[in-house]
Amino acid sequence: MRKGSWIFLVLFLLLTIGTFYLATGELSSMMIYVDIASLALVPGFAILLSLAFFSPREIGNAFRYAKESAPFDKTEIEKGIVYFSSLQNLIIFIAIFGCIIGVIAILQNISDMSIVGKNMGMALIVTLYAMFFICFLTIPFTGALKKRLAAHNE
Repeated sequence: MRKGSWIFLVLFLLLTIGTFYLATGELSSMMIYVDIASLALVPGFAILLSLAFFSPREIGNAFRYAKESAPFDKTEIEKGIVYFSSLQNLIIFIAIFGCIIGVIAILQNISDMSIVGKNMGMALIVTLYAMFFICFLTIPFTGALKKRLAAHNE
């Protein structure tokens, strides 16, 4: 990744926060988008599951070789692409998992509408967090690694 890429990722983050603000109308209302359990579930489970298949060194190399300044190593770059693609699939799986947990909780407490709303929010917020991590983490790093590989093959 180029050094300037971080500027666009920060702009993406600010635009996301701005969208949340526009949707709620006030800063204090933006807290409806914060759910600690869902936030722990999405990246936490994804990282734990990825450690079952990749060593910490391989994960570190996946991030390291995405930088344009890193030395070119075709094998490490290909491993990085596999890592970020796998991480994206794990995040999608976890979003589905969290959504199913929320739906089960809804169906179990269908008579209490206050609990139904909270559980529906959890089911949706897990999906929102998954989309955010995919857009903010896996897609940019996979793209950077593929770009390095393609530039070297020219």
